[in-house]
Amino acid sequence: MPLDIPLEAFTLSGFDETQVAPILTELELNSFLNTVVRLQEKLGGGGDRGGDRGGDGDSPATGLTPALTAFPSNADGGDTWFFSAEDTATALANAPQTADIQPQIIDTPAKLATLVALLQTKTDRDHPVAWDTETTSLKPWDASLVGIGCCWGDAPNELAYIPIGHSTEVTGENLDLAAALAGLRPILESADYPKALQNAKYDRLIFRCQGVTLRGVVFDTMLASYTIDPETTHNLTDLSLRYLGLTADSYKNLVPKGQTIADLDVAIVANYCGTDVHTTFRLVAELQRELADRPDADRIFREIELPLEPVLAEMEYIGISIDRDYLGELSTQLATQLATLETTTYEAAGEAFNLNSPKQLSELFFEKLGLDKRKTRKTKTGYSTNAAVLEKLQGDHPVVDSIVEYRTLSKLKSTYGRCPADADPTPH
Repeated sequence: MPLDIPLEAFTLSGFDETQVAPILTELELNSFLNTVVRLQEKLGGGGDRGGDRGGDGDSPATGLTPALTAFPSNADGGDTWFFSAEDTATALANAPQTADIQPQIIDTPAKLATLVALLQTKTDRDHPVAWDTETTSLKPWDASLVGIGCCWGDAPNELAYIPIGHSTEVTGENLDLAAALAGLRPILESADYPKALQNAKYDRLIFRCQGVTLRGVVFDTMLASYTIDPETTHNLTDLSLRYLGLTADSYKNLVPKGQTIADLDVAIVANYCGTDVHTTFRLVAELQRELADRPDADRIFREIELPLEPVLAEMEYIGISIDRDYLGELSTQLATQLATLETTTYEAAGEAFNLNSPKQLSELFFEKLGLDKRKTRKTKTGYSTNAAVLEKLQGDHPVVDSIVEYRTLSKLKSTYGRCPADADPTPH
């Protein structure tokens, strides 16, 4: 059907970028502004569009507003304008990689003797051997030791896995537990052989439950990360990705539901544990550099956090006696106080809200009650309402004081109120 519309009417004329750029800027979608520039050029926008725009504030080169031209276009034209070949190559180059490792599996006394002889040469405190244990439980006193891993260099084969407690139904041989610990004891129990671990307290307790006293821990990657930035995550998966650009299979994906790592073939666990010790070994240098740039954090790590770890481990191992009846009564009392305080807080605020929601607290404090935003900082979900901010806001409004008291009592209840249920009656 013929259309009574001139062909010129179908010419691409772009869009009003002044309506788009401020929105993207407000949403902090700065990188997307590059795409907007490419889209504007592709649609024929910018430049002289019949004098309807004028020149004030426009870029002399493109006719686009400064908000858009601040982010240069990389468009090459053609059908691949949205993602160029260079964009794709860069993305692939920066994509997380898996560790290329070839763990040695130590499943005979002869191999163990060779490994121990090698480990006895590793005495450099700046390059400690990384260690890890694989077990059947997160509770050290309930866990069976499945295997031990160690890494002494960057090379793909400079690491080993010692299978000890794998199921007899899987592929691979176990080394006798007693023989393995006897062979490793001179290394594990000597401070002459520097060691690095991720969450050393757990592995220390695992060895302690096996009658081995771990000594010579000179670095803990989890504690170092926490000291450098307490606000971020400190698990090995995130640290590996953040510092090394490496990714690894998670325990949840590796171990089928209802099973433990002991039910997996030796070779599979050797690679899993090998990845952990390999990344821990490499993380030491990265975190040491960051600590060197932060003398105060380095001092806290080496003089407080690291020496405190074995103390806490021994406290957990020995345990304490508790009065179950008293703590049960205390939990009931705290629950009553919290319920009363919750009602009081709602009254002070003039509305009901979730006292444990930072987002709702942020909206209440700084949008509805108009509290001083200079006493907080902007976050992704609003404004911070952490303990430091609440301390600054105390006295500014009754609801703040109620929230502080609520958090204090709630912490007491969560910490001590659950002790009777969580207590382990087994002496260690």
